[in-house]
Amino acid sequence: MKRVFDVSVALAALVILSPLMAAVAALIKMKMGSPVLFRQTRTGKDEKLFRMYKFRSMRVVMKEERSDGQMYSWTNGVPDDFVFKSCSEWHPDVTRVGRFIRKFSLDELPQLVNVLKGEMSLVGPR
Repeated sequence: MKRVFDVSVALAALVILSPLMAAVAALIKMKMGSPVLFRQTRTGKDEKLFRMYKFRSMRVVMKEERSDGQMYSWTNGVPDDFVFKSCSEWHPDVTRVGRFIRKFSLDELPQLVNVLKGEMSLVGPR
C-alpha cells in the first residue's frame, strides 16, 4: 500500500510540477551552466546504495584554496565541511540561484524520480 501511495503521489507531483522543474532547470543552466542535476551516492534501506538526484545549487569545483589560505577538499562533488542544508546556505560555493532554490526546497524536486524508482519513499525515515 505504501509503494502504491509513493508511486501515485510522485507521478502526480511530477506531472503537476514539471513546468516548475523545467523553469528551475533552465534557470540553473542559464546562470550556472551544466550540469543541472547534482547526483550523489547515498545509502538506502538495507544499506543498499543508490544515486540521489537534486538540482545543483553550488559551483562545480573539485579542490580549491580559499582567500583565507585554507584548502577545501571535496568528496563526490560535495565539500567535506558541507553537511546540512541549514548550515550550508551561506557556504561560499552556494550560488544566488542555489540559495533561492534551497530556501523554497526546489532543489529537492528531482528526488521524486528516486521515489518512482523505488529508491526513496515520500514517508519514512531520512
